[in-house]
Amino acid sequence: MAQAQPGIRGGMNFATLSTLNWDGASRDAQVAGKAGWQLGVFYQQPLAGRWSLVPELQYSYQRLDLQVEDNSVNDGSYAGHYALSLGYLHVPMWVRAAFRKGYLEVGPQLSMLVNAHETGTETMGSFFGSTTSAVDRPAGDRYARADVALGIGGGVQLTNTVDLSLRISAGLLSLTSEYAAPYNYGGSLRNQVAQLSLSYQFKKPVAE
Repeated sequence: MAQAQPGIRGGMNFATLSTLNWDGASRDAQVAGKAGWQLGVFYQQPLAGRWSLVPELQYSYQRLDLQVEDNSVNDGSYAGHYALSLGYLHVPMWVRAAFRKGYLEVGPQLSMLVNAHETGTETMGSFFGSTTSAVDRPAGDRYARADVALGIGGGVQLTNTVDLSLRISAGLLSLTSEYAAPYNYGGSLRNQVAQLSLSYQFKKPVAE
């Protein structure tokens, strides 16, 4: 039987947000993704044949530019243009299938937002007019703390202990609330993240 393999993983990510909304022109969002980084530890547990289970604990720092406008509230509106950073603890659970020097993997991911920051401007509108102000603030209370995602990826073994992998994950829950306007954007914003990583495994499988 193969032995379990602990390891570390790190690399860069590219984060964006899906902006699909269902209420016509009252809400609009535009997102420009930026590069960030991630670092984590994992544990590969062989199952049978080519299959293994790979739980992981990872910190991911995600960056993007977000421009939003919400006119869904009577006599009120909200507009913001931010440089937004999000820090997540991710706990993915990968099911991996190995093929010679490579592998494919798929699985769910639970996430917890541990920090967020917004830098930019926001405009609050009302029946009496609008006010624009600069913002540079922690924003953890403006976004959902928990997220659930599905991921898929693959990798190639570069050496006996080093792998190069590419993963893509799509969040299933919105980071914002439809009840947030007029103090924040109330449309649906969901995480979409691509990760390019190098991993180092401390112990490779050996036959017993």
